[in-house]
Amino acid sequence: MNIAHLYHLLIGKTNAKHPAKLTFANIKGFLQSIYRKSQRLINISGFEFAQFKWEQVIWRRTRVKDLSPKCWKENICKICGCDVIDKTLEDRGCEGFCYTEMMQTEEEWKEYKTKNKIKLFI
Repeated sequence: MNIAHLYHLLIGKTNAKHPAKLTFANIKGFLQSIYRKSQRLINISGFEFAQFKWEQVIWRRTRVKDLSPKCWKENICKICGCDVIDKTLEDRGCEGFCYTEMMQTEEEWKEYKTKNKIKLFI
């Protein structure tokens, strides 16, 4: 997320339907996405981001691209105003119902993929 976009989001100058507010949950999500992005770039030993969670990130991004092409193209959620790429990295689901909350166990994710016929080619 670039600084100008973050500033506009914080002061409410956004076209989002329900702009994100400065709350503990939003701060946690923002920090979570930064941490997970850095983890992918530099492998921090001892705190590995599981492969099944990366699968969910890829699936989430595919869902946004398919269900909300405008959000994907502009990389800004039309509902909350957040950066789409960063938002897909955090645990919370999409406010626009593109994707669910991140599953915390591999078994839960496998069951969800089977039930919803999700096939990823990674």
